[in-house]
Amino acid sequence: MKFFMIHGAYGNPEGNWFPWLKQKLEELGHEIHIPKFPTPEDQTLETWMKVFQPYMDKIDEETIFIGHSLGPAFILNILEKIDVKVKACFFVAGFAGFIGDEQFDSINKSFVDREFEWNRIHENCEQFYVINSDNDPYVSIIKGKKIAAKFGTETITIEGAGHFNTDAGYTEFPQLLEYINLSLRQKKIFAFNDYNERLVGYKAIPLKESSDKKIVILAHGLGVSKVDYGMFDQITISLNDEGYIVYRFDFSGCGESEGDYSETSLTKLKDELKFIIDFVAREEQVDKGKIGLLGMSFGTAVILALKQDMKAVVLLGSIAHPREIISKLFNTYRPEGISERKRSNEETFKIKSQFWSDCDSYDLLSNVSKITCPIMFIHGTKDDAVPISESMQLYENANEPKEFRAIKDAGHDYLRHREEMLQAVVEWFERYL
Repeated sequence: MKFFMIHGAYGNPEGNWFPWLKQKLEELGHEIHIPKFPTPEDQTLETWMKVFQPYMDKIDEETIFIGHSLGPAFILNILEKIDVKVKACFFVAGFAGFIGDEQFDSINKSFVDREFEWNRIHENCEQFYVINSDNDPYVSIIKGKKIAAKFGTETITIEGAGHFNTDAGYTEFPQLLEYINLSLRQKKIFAFNDYNERLVGYKAIPLKESSDKKIVILAHGLGVSKVDYGMFDQITISLNDEGYIVYRFDFSGCGESEGDYSETSLTKLKDELKFIIDFVAREEQVDKGKIGLLGMSFGTAVILALKQDMKAVVLLGSIAHPREIISKLFNTYRPEGISERKRSNEETFKIKSQFWSDCDSYDLLSNVSKITCPIMFIHGTKDDAVPISESMQLYENANEPKEFRAIKDAGHDYLRHREEMLQAVVEWFERYL
């Protein structure tokens, strides 16, 4: 695999975590290129393109781009020009447009002061990973979220990482190496639902695949995607490490999948999940009796609506009363009209009235009692989106074997407590799958 690592303004190939990552990737047998671009003097898109021109013919399907700070904006310019789909792009502390700092905006202007050809860029890369910090002093996390939204994905948030530079202690970047390794063993897959809408997914195969093929399917939450803000990436990595093959799809109207999400309903999503399970079961050498399900937030309601026995089930941040819980998350709730919710990337998604009436047709507390396979409930004690009481009620109605795991002080995204959550997930599937 060929890697192109692109530094940012005031950067160089020897700065931050670049030397460490270069060494790690070379140890794995990859080909690494780290051009040195003029900065800050003579820093323009034109001068950088001249430096990169000798590398243009090397770009192919086995190419991965990694950019830091201004680097992602330069990579966007490259992706507009090529006629090949690269394997993956990693944007660390990236942005498109001005960042509100006069010193940087003046030298970055030629890279970012325009509207990119987002559709063409999307077509020219199979996987996008957008990584941002919650305390970056230069690039607001909303900048990364806006880029991610263009590609039907979400940001991977790393707490307290600053600008991912030496000042923030980033001379090494093991999390990024994990995501790179994930991209190498992961491929896009496609299926069509009953409405002939194309559903886009990922299949991640562990490095050490065993003859005992164990499968886990992930179901994401309301209006998000198969990435689920990096949480599903981390779950996939943890399960792959234990030998599990992991499948995850964007539900229709979400992420990269086709469809109008305003027309969605619990019934439609339930039917899609059934379709996805059947799709996976038809895959070569898959043992139908060794498929587990994991749902997050509204994805748990989808699993409970389906009430299909699998080998094992894990539910994160479970919802027992969809209308009651989900309606509180909307900025504008109109049960007989169009409800609207503003997402963290500042985009608004809408839900029509059929969603609410359809939710009312399900009794999830009754449904959970009809599931007879091993089921684990995981919930954060400080979840401000879905009260922990929702999971507790479902747990009380569930059959044995079951377990309830309250993660102290964890919020809905488990951001500060993902290691504990991941350990619980892996332990459950290891026990029953």
